[in-house]
Amino acid sequence: MTRLWIANLGAERDWCLEATGRRALPPGLAWPDPAELAPRAALLALLAAPGDRIAAPGLEGVRLGARLLETGVRVATWRELGLARGERIAPWAPTAALAARFGGDPAAAARARELNDRGGLARELVDDDRVVVRDLPELRRVLEARAGDRPWVVKARWSAAGRLRRRGSGAELDPDAVRHLERLFGLAGALVFEVWRPAAREWGAAGRMREGEVVRLDLHRAESASGAPAALRALGKEDGDASDAAARERARALLPRLTAALRSAGHDGPFGFDLRLAMEDGREHWTVPADLNVRHTFGHVLHALDGGEGRARLCLAAGAREEEGEVLASDPGRPEATVRWRREDRCVTAGLPAARPC
Repeated sequence: MTRLWIANLGAERDWCLEATGRRALPPGLAWPDPAELAPRAALLALLAAPGDRIAAPGLEGVRLGARLLETGVRVATWRELGLARGERIAPWAPTAALAARFGGDPAAAARARELNDRGGLARELVDDDRVVVRDLPELRRVLEARAGDRPWVVKARWSAAGRLRRRGSGAELDPDAVRHLERLFGLAGALVFEVWRPAAREWGAAGRMREGEVVRLDLHRAESASGAPAALRALGKEDGDASDAAARERARALLPRLTAALRSAGHDGPFGFDLRLAMEDGREHWTVPADLNVRHTFGHVLHALDGGEGRARLCLAAGAREEEGEVLASDPGRPEATVRWRREDRCVTAGLPAARPC
């Protein structure tokens, strides 16, 4: 059986709209145009098998380089997309819109939205100061009680890559913050408050559930050089320093509770979570999971590139530009979004247009 891979990289936006019944983002909020993400979407070919198809808005206009063409994966036309005989859907993340279009299970799409809610399972699994707030007056009360003079962040329940959030400090909100937060509440229906602790180091784990058990878990580290965009570096089973070893042990310690929760929810497929180490008053403060993604992630793409060697790097930052290396995917209309592969250091750079404010 072949698969139709749907690279709906904006699934979090769709979950927000589903939960609130909205048809569009509130005025003043921005999200990348799906077509801008098309060269990145092409990287799903690395997860697919020969004969599979991949599809995403704008992907048919993207030129695939030799490495992606060698996978034997075909690009499908988005507007005329339908399942072929003997083909099943493999989405980046299940949504109600995809279920309606391809005859999928609406309950499975609703379950995916629930599992990816920052105010749901992710909050239950971690012992920290996260609070779900339903409106601006409730947020003001939480700030008065918990913020003090410390920095904080408020995030939309479904968001990724730093989008749809507001940072501040102390209990006072200026008019610009109030306007922005009202738009976020309008989109997500509820937000998640937490004290902001700048990360000293961060990691991610990419795993897969099959028949109720975790069959694979790979670790990677977020890192950046001075002035360079952040990147993910794959770590082998024993690679890294003492902090990497501590992150690996904390990831393993989370697995029994996470596995039980995903099994109970009936999830079978990919998942990922982040680990964050911050220093507070001279002491280590770990947050595990810092975020939970019950879907495909670019961590899965990174480890498909790496093949277990612990060498590959994947840079997906907005504005990332790389002039050297083999082209994996390019869009003639958006040269800044070209995805390149440097064989000598196993590094992939996938740029985006400069980030817009949200």
